[in-house]
Amino acid sequence: MTTANPFALTALLFAAGITLCGAQLRVDFNSTNQDGGPHNLAGFQSYQAGHEVSADFNAARTYTAFGTTVSLTVNYPDATANTTKQMIDRPDTSWVGAWPDLLTDWIGVDTRTTEGGKGAYNGTTGVPTRLVFKLTGVPAGTYTWRSYHHDTSNQNMNFAVQLSTNGGTSYAPVGTYEMTAGVASEDPAQTGSADPDPRNLSSTITFPITAVAGQDVLVRFVPYSSSSDISQAILACNGFELFDPANPPPGPPVVLPPQPTGTYAIDFGTAGSPTQSGFAPLLGADSSAVSINGATFELRPNNLVSAYRPAVAGKLTSDFVYNPATNETAGIVVRITNLPAGPYRLESWHYDPNVTGGIIQIEKRPAGTFNSTILTAQFPFSETAALTSFTSDGTPFEIVVRENSPSNITRWNGLRITSGLIDSTPVRPNTPWVFRTLMENRTRLLVAALHSNLWLSFNPGNCCIDRAWSGGMRFYGKVFDDSQRNSWINGPMYHRFPNSIFEATDESAFPAGWTVDSGSVDHTSATQGTSFINSLRDKRANRWFKFIGTTTVTSATYDLSRHNEIVMFYEERQAVGTNWNLLPGSGSLRIQVSENNGATWTSQDFFSTEPNLTNQFNLKEIISRSPNTRFRFTGQNGQYANITLEGEYQGWTASDSAGPINLTPNWLGYRTLNRDDSVTLRYQLRLAGGAIVLVEETPEALPQTTGAPKLERRFAVTGLPAGTTVSLRLSGDPAWSTYTESWNRTGVGALRTTGGVTYLDFAANGTATVTSSWTP
Repeated sequence: MTTANPFALTALLFAAGITLCGAQLRVDFNSTNQDGGPHNLAGFQSYQAGHEVSADFNAARTYTAFGTTVSLTVNYPDATANTTKQMIDRPDTSWVGAWPDLLTDWIGVDTRTTEGGKGAYNGTTGVPTRLVFKLTGVPAGTYTWRSYHHDTSNQNMNFAVQLSTNGGTSYAPVGTYEMTAGVASEDPAQTGSADPDPRNLSSTITFPITAVAGQDVLVRFVPYSSSSDISQAILACNGFELFDPANPPPGPPVVLPPQPTGTYAIDFGTAGSPTQSGFAPLLGADSSAVSINGATFELRPNNLVSAYRPAVAGKLTSDFVYNPATNETAGIVVRITNLPAGPYRLESWHYDPNVTGGIIQIEKRPAGTFNSTILTAQFPFSETAALTSFTSDGTPFEIVVRENSPSNITRWNGLRITSGLIDSTPVRPNTPWVFRTLMENRTRLLVAALHSNLWLSFNPGNCCIDRAWSGGMRFYGKVFDDSQRNSWINGPMYHRFPNSIFEATDESAFPAGWTVDSGSVDHTSATQGTSFINSLRDKRANRWFKFIGTTTVTSATYDLSRHNEIVMFYEERQAVGTNWNLLPGSGSLRIQVSENNGATWTSQDFFSTEPNLTNQFNLKEIISRSPNTRFRFTGQNGQYANITLEGEYQGWTASDSAGPINLTPNWLGYRTLNRDDSVTLRYQLRLAGGAIVLVEETPEALPQTTGAPKLERRFAVTGLPAGTTVSLRLSGDPAWSTYTESWNRTGVGALRTTGGVTYLDFAANGTATVTSSWTP
């Protein structure tokens, strides 16, 4: 058995005198007139200057990298005084981790007006005092930038980073960051890290750079400075690395702190990728092994290789082990020996930002056999861990990860095994695990991340579960990425409530029952570009409906009598441009609504939101509630995509001996117990005549050893008048899921199936528990 880890490999490289400086550019900034410097870190090339010696900063330095010569020029474009030009070497020894020669000295800019800077700047108000690194001669290609921003004293300024790959003609924003400091300042949370690897500091930043032949690459640092706080006055950079992401430079040889008793955490990676804090590194290669708390974990031979995606923020999910397609059936196997007998919780991460699909299956089997027990099936690619339970009898066994399609998309970022059962204490896959957000064009849904394989969205408008799915979410919108987009599910859908009336989102054909009454429609061209929605959800097609000449299309007949808040949505483009504007301009789309199956078209008649506006998303409320509603679309040379009609389906109904009773749901909010133990949804059902029925619903995931988790819904009903029945539709829309739903009930109430749809009927106050199961 061979022991291999990236830190041991790094130590061997340094011992052999191999610097690898030709494969990447690694620069350490060093002072020549402080603390007996310069103190250059081995494996890095040195940039040396005297502190506040202005002439030392003027000349470009040349370095050997990428098989050529690359020059670095440091510029201070907003200040000329020598006192703004910092090259500090700290005697402070507060940094006790690896690479002290890198972390204890730095280049910087002093923003104080007394030192020649521009003073306070918060990103909007004031004038910045910027620091610019210009790289000349970088060969064309894709690189990863990683720079270090730590002061072993008290500087912990916020700063923005901007990038230019066209010689400074224009800059694009990269992000906003905060330095870490070695001693407490006004922000104690930014005083460093217990992890000895400086690559894991929160102030260490990485981002991709695509260099263009003959164009300088400029990285510009913009300090967010304070005029009153010295710890927010100086921006610092210890050094940087520019490297091929497929060939990252080695990290430091560090000794990681021991893991707590009963915990076994492993981060699979490459020789140059950083390790998640609290995890042990394991090189993603055949026979690599590591021992943690007396147990040994070995990657079994299967032509294993590893990869690193350094632009990913999370250290754990930025690297992974995988096997080639020819070995896909065998999967990735970790053999575990000397794990004490008992129950355990397994957290397992499977993510690659370059892969958009895939279903992972996790199995457990005795070492050396092929008789597997499926622990977690149908777990999709996600930054969220798969969570499951297993038991150990103390004998060697193997955990197997495989993806059962022909494509090679098995990835394994890491695992953590903890003593105890997952069912005893819920482990929620997101923080916060209950929140409200815009999701899939549905307004302000409540999301509950019950389990890594079971997320729910709940619609306060109709007080019904809207969706149930596996694998987390893609988070977009103002609170997540400052965009106008809204979030989307990121895995298989178990259940979707019938809020969708129609979705013409596969532009290769219209929905069933639609007709082209005049003109013609091009369904076939895949070169017309990709709509905005298509980039977020696989259901959306990679083309547009193109109306040839004057074209009229009529929809099928739809029953709108059970829906409220009905909205028509479609995308339209009208000008030549890039990406999704590749065809000539179009006119506005006219939409007519009929409430009598097309006999007349006078219910509504409207056009696109902005005639002749380049690229628009159209939203229009539909007033019809007729069971015989049709729509007619007329356009001339127009291009349209994702024509959808959605409304809030009335899932709750009421009746008594005299027949149906009008009912209005009223959302009252939710509450959590002990933050993570449970969530209870509260709502009222207001009946015609004034009665109010209070319902409290508590959903929970019941993890299974195979397949999808079961959903348990506990209902408490009060205020129901005698002789009255309230009913909830349980069935989802089968058109949106490949899973078959089934239900069991205990307590008050009864299950009823009518016309293939299952309902839960309450004829008396009390509590009931319904368990929903899904099978492929």
